[in-house]
This record gives sequence, structure tokens and C-alpha cells, in this order.
Amino acid sequence: MIKLIKYSFLMIGLIACSQENKKNNEESIKVTESSKIKNVTLITYDPTIKVKKLYPDIKQAKNRTPEELLISLSSENSVEWNRWNNYNKNLPIDEGTLEWFKGRAKVDREKHYSELIQELYFEYNNKQYCWTKSYSHTEFKKARGYGLYTITNVMIKVEDRWELFNNLVDEVFLREKGNFTCFKPAIFAQICTKQNPDNNPYLAKLLDKVYEGESLNLDKLYSEVKRIFDKNIETKTEEYKYFADEYLF
Repeated sequence: MIKLIKYSFLMIGLIACSQENKKNNEESIKVTESSKIKNVTLITYDPTIKVKKLYPDIKQAKNRTPEELLISLSSENSVEWNRWNNYNKNLPIDEGTLEWFKGRAKVDREKHYSELIQELYFEYNNKQYCWTKSYSHTEFKKARGYGLYTITNVMIKVEDRWELFNNLVDEVFLREKGNFTCFKPAIFAQICTKQNPDNNPYLAKLLDKVYEGESLNLDKLYSEVKRIFDKNIETKTEEYKYFADEYLF
């Protein structure tokens, strides 16, 4: 749980985006009833939205949208602010996180920023959630030889604002983390819309397995995720290379 929050700390605030950026590739996704979630919408940002540190204090944070929560997460510099951003208000804060808060003011937002790529909205048990997927650019990671890497966060809407959701023990959240995280963004969008514009044989085979008529079966998709990624992460087969988000591992 703490690791998830630390990853979120590296999200560096959302700055003004042009009207052309705003949710310009939005698709409603039809899923099977057995998938247990409904009202599924995928938003792909093309071009991506650059995210940088923005808020000077907690008074500026509103969290009215997932994008505003990303700003707040990137800007938080106190335990109070961290608690306000999180759905679970009782998560322990370790010494490393406290030191990170102290150094937040010194972070160069031109070197530490993220690109928001996709959002997946859905309803589950009468509550609204959103997964966000971003690519993080940070000197900290570059120093260790990584460069770009992928961050995913899941958020829950509580009344009129969004909070970071850390209770990922439910099988539905574990399933959707795998489905949403592992694929290249463009390919995930094609899976969700049952499209294969290049007639790729790997994608054609997967679509045939995971669709029931025009409805996507998310449990079957997760079975394919485990088959493709868990078994091939070391050998990196051609199928794995086609599907895998190259900045994930």
C-alpha cells in the first residue's frame, strides 16, 4: 500500500491543457454482465497531458476530477494533505515519505513530470471509480537506469470529489489492474473497442477469445493477461513484445 502511495507522490501536477486535449478519444465499452462492473468508459489522451507540480498548499486542492487529484497528489507536502487525498485515512506514513515531503519544494518540475495517457471509468457496487495510466519522467529513476516508467492509480469518487483508493484486495480491482496496466495504451484501446486495423494475428486471436458477441468479458481478458505476461516476462516472446507496455517492467 505504501509503495503505491509513493509512486503517486512522483506524479507531478497537471498544468493547463488545451481544449483539444480534453477527453478527445472517449469510448463507451460494452462488457458482459459476469464482469461485475458497468458504465465502463475509456478515455485516451492524444496528445498526452503533461503533468507537473502546481498547488502551493492544500487550500488550492479541490479534487473535483481525477486530473485534479493527480495535481494534488503531486503537490502534497504534509501528512494532513496525504490523508485528505487518500480514501484510507489511516495508512501509516514512514520516515522516507516524511523526508520526501520536506524536499518537495526543491523538486524541479521541468525534470520531474508525468504524461497522462488513459483513464478507465467504471461503476462497481454502486460506486464510481477511475484508473489512470501515466508515464513518469523523473531524474530519480534515470539515475538508477530506468528513465520512463509506467504509473497506474485507482481513484474512488466520494460525494463531490475524488480520492486515491488503496483497498485493492477485491478480485475485481486486481483483475482490472492487470487488464489496464499491462497492455500498450493503443492496443488496450483496440481491445476495448474490438478493433484490429492492422489485422495482427495475435490481436485477432485475443479478440476471438475475450469477446462474447459485442461484449468484452473482462475475466477472460485477465486470463489472457496472465497467459501472455506471467509466462513470457522472462523469454519475451514476439506475442509478449507486441502486447506489452514497454515502460512497465
